[in-house]
Amino acid sequence: MRRLHSFLVFVAVAAPLAACAGTPRPVAPDEERVGDFLTVIGALAYRERVALVPGSVMQVSLSDISKADAPATLLAEQTVVLDGQQVPIPFAVSVDRGLLQAGHRYAVRGHLKDSDDRLMWTTDTVHVVDRVRATHDLGTLSLVRVPSSRSAATINATYDCGDVPLRARFAEDRVFITVAGTVHELPRARSASGARYALAGARPVTFWDKGAEALFEDGETAWACRRE
Repeated sequence: MRRLHSFLVFVAVAAPLAACAGTPRPVAPDEERVGDFLTVIGALAYRERVALVPGSVMQVSLSDISKADAPATLLAEQTVVLDGQQVPIPFAVSVDRGLLQAGHRYAVRGHLKDSDDRLMWTTDTVHVVDRVRATHDLGTLSLVRVPSSRSAATINATYDCGDVPLRARFAEDRVFITVAGTVHELPRARSASGARYALAGARPVTFWDKGAEALFEDGETAWACRRE
């Protein structure tokens, strides 16, 4: 009888302990994070049917915007020379979670600049990032054109077209091609990729720039070119 009494006491004490051990502990929001980095992905685009000029650069930043009366603190940034790529342009920015603090607000901004570091397009909306997620997909961020005196500016480039040198002067919506002693003024045309400029007529002229490479067509003659 004494042995039975001791066994019953052991069961009475052990059962609540086992129940406590088997009950999952609530997970705090900060503990839902996965991995050591937060990665923010998405794409930059704009509605206008305008091709980016050669040498354009994409810049996406992730910053702490918690202090309303102070400049945002830059935490991570991605910079990509587009090499003829057109919108939509994907991006991925990663930040060390050790830099993120509870109660702070974080946001992503996107820019497109020309080869002279002049701002051409930018986001004008605050895109807040959830710091708890492992990966936060913001989708497509819409860009707006930055108004400035940039329309009067030009970008010059030189191309090697085999035994024919070619010079291009890019304005906002056209390009001036100098080749074989002749200057061609070509307005920008629609293009699925790269920056295309064309002049229709009895002798059509086309210049198709894809960053490091370009194609120049004058009537029935075509030159494959490389940017110097």
